[in-house]
Amino acid sequence: MANLANDEKQMFALVGLQSFNGSFKLTQPLCELLGISAPRIQEECHKKGWNEEAWTTAVVLAYLVKKMRHLEGDWDLIAEKSKAWLAQCHASTTEEMFKNALSIF
Repeated sequence: MANLANDEKQMFALVGLQSFNGSFKLTQPLCELLGISAPRIQEECHKKGWNEEAWTTAVVLAYLVKKMRHLEGDWDLIAEKSKAWLAQCHASTTEEMFKNALSIF
């Protein structure tokens, strides 16, 4: 039960870092929640030539899918907002970004 409470707390902290438009910016608090360093996120982003905010958003979505699947009912609307932002702003690379982000976790 303690793990579930910790996961819920972490998920709500992630939600608090989501921008109004649905994206996530690469910040130290976000990296700490995801358990991944900013340079690791930036390295893949720069290697592929992707927009950093879009890539970070894809990484958060991958984290939710891989690590928080058991709370999907709580985060599914947040994820939909992020997916809509990605589709609107970065439609041509969204699927590739998400597939690459899944391999991080």
